[in-house]
Amino acid sequence: MKDARRRGLIRYLPVLILFLCYLAVCLGLFFWQVGNAIEKNTLQSLRSNVQRQCYHFRSMLDIQFSTLESLADHMGRQESLLTSDNLDLLHSAIRGGEFSRTMLITPDGTGYSSDDAVTHVGQRAYFQQALAGHRAVSDPLESSVDGSNKVVLAVPVRDHAHRVLGVLGGAYDLGSLSQFLYSGTGYSFIVTTEGSMVSIDPGISIEENSDFFQYYSRMEVHSGNSMEQIRADFQSGTSGYSLLSRGSDLRYLVYEPSGMGSGWMTCYVVSTDQALEDYRFIHQYEVILTAAFLVGMAVLLWYLLRSSFLERRALLRRAQSDPLTGLMNQAGTRESITDWLADGGCNGALLMLDLDHFKHVNDTWGHQVGDEVLRQAAAILQSHFRQGDIIGRMGGDEFMVLMRDIRDPGAVERNLERLRLQFHRLQIPEFPQIHITCSVGASLCPAHGQTFEVLYQRADHALYQSKRRGRDSWCIYRDERPA
Repeated sequence: MKDARRRGLIRYLPVLILFLCYLAVCLGLFFWQVGNAIEKNTLQSLRSNVQRQCYHFRSMLDIQFSTLESLADHMGRQESLLTSDNLDLLHSAIRGGEFSRTMLITPDGTGYSSDDAVTHVGQRAYFQQALAGHRAVSDPLESSVDGSNKVVLAVPVRDHAHRVLGVLGGAYDLGSLSQFLYSGTGYSFIVTTEGSMVSIDPGISIEENSDFFQYYSRMEVHSGNSMEQIRADFQSGTSGYSLLSRGSDLRYLVYEPSGMGSGWMTCYVVSTDQALEDYRFIHQYEVILTAAFLVGMAVLLWYLLRSSFLERRALLRRAQSDPLTGLMNQAGTRESITDWLADGGCNGALLMLDLDHFKHVNDTWGHQVGDEVLRQAAAILQSHFRQGDIIGRMGGDEFMVLMRDIRDPGAVERNLERLRLQFHRLQIPEFPQIHITCSVGASLCPAHGQTFEVLYQRADHALYQSKRRGRDSWCIYRDERPA
């Protein structure tokens, strides 16, 4: 018994090895695909976050620009630029607004501030840009009062003929942007092309506030862009990312052009743990792994069961076979035809075939010769019909054939005629005087019935009609009831 079991294990060992190899390949592909998907989806999410921050940043500045442009439009309608009404508006603009200071600047660069100071800003880039008729944003300026970072937003003041009379500017505290930029995990900041901080997340340490490139150049790059490439991207206004680390601290750095200022970049930094926290899609790949494992197990079980099934089917075939002719016996034929009809087989022909005067052959030349005649008849049937047709011996000299997937009654008639003529060539070499013919009756499915019992009854009736015609003939069932 143990030897038999050992031989069984040895028999299935190659299959088990193949299965383990298949499982290893599946796992490798799974983890490779998961890694790629995690990185792709993480970066896509981070970039979407930064783009959304840039949009909010631009929207906030647009609101402030619109406020200044409304004031500038009113100022441009006055008789001159430096009227008392215009100077009073400078004071009104800072009451309840976002600007800590406003300034009305004449074309020569002299600025009159809301705090009554007079400053010359003619060399400032934002003034020259606004005087040329464009919106302008200055580089960040540190306030001498509270040390906060501010920028000057400037717009042209035009008269009714759209001529530029001067420039209206407002000092805007970038800390007001924190409600739009600094939310959720990680932290964000706005950086100039040279690496100076424009707007700073309160969560960033003082060391990080000093200089962007100086701080992050001390980190190791794992993937994405190097610090040299990041510098180049800042200069060209190109978005990108880098995966950086300092010790065990692994962070994503994603940057995007803010669309404001002199090439300002919006940066977002988040730890890998925080970036991956919300990605539950990995469970989908766990399902794939489970499915791959189950498929492998199913294949293995299928192989084992199939081997057993083939052995059982061989035993069953022997039990359903007619030992004399090798065709199906009566029970097997009936079961096969019934199963085909139950599966929806609805186009076919059921044939009942008898050998004419077979009893005379048995009585005259003996049962051994009769058995040879039956074997020859079975060989004719097997060669004449298709492989998919069902052929069986019902007992004695009676045979049954199911021609499957036959839709044309004319094709059945031609087939039966060829079969009748083929039996004329049946000969027993030792007894050339024996001539065998056959009589055939047929019923069509579904025209004459869709169950075995009905088709069998009507094929048998057609066989009876064929014998009444004198044998060596065939007949297809016809409903003989009066119309």
